[in-house]
Amino acid sequence: MARRTPLQTLALSMLVATLTCTQLLAPALAHADKDKNKNQGKSQEQTSDHRRSEDQRQSRDDKHNKSQKSQQNKRSLSPQQAAQQARSQYGGQVLKVSPSGNGFQVRLLKDDGRVVTVPIGD
Repeated sequence: MARRTPLQTLALSMLVATLTCTQLLAPALAHADKDKNKNQGKSQEQTSDHRRSEDQRQSRDDKHNKSQKSQQNKRSLSPQQAAQQARSQYGGQVLKVSPSGNGFQVRLLKDDGRVVTVPIGD
């Protein structure tokens, strides 16, 4: 049998070590690949869940906005008209006008210092 040179011996030792490591690490690498694929699947599921919740939120917001617009269309008075009507009926200074049902609630500061809330247009 021919003698190997130190370089050949080193190369052969490295080859054996590489093959051994590859065989030992193969199951661990396969497991890591499975985990990576699972995590990617979860990420895609989370993304689709997020999209669904965004769509539901947008749908709720659209319904709410439509409801507000339809209520505004049902009102025969504007907030300014409601304030003017409340001031003429009850006297005092208008503090706030808030939508309420098909009308408004007008908050007034009376001359005696009391604050009253009156419904207008309900």
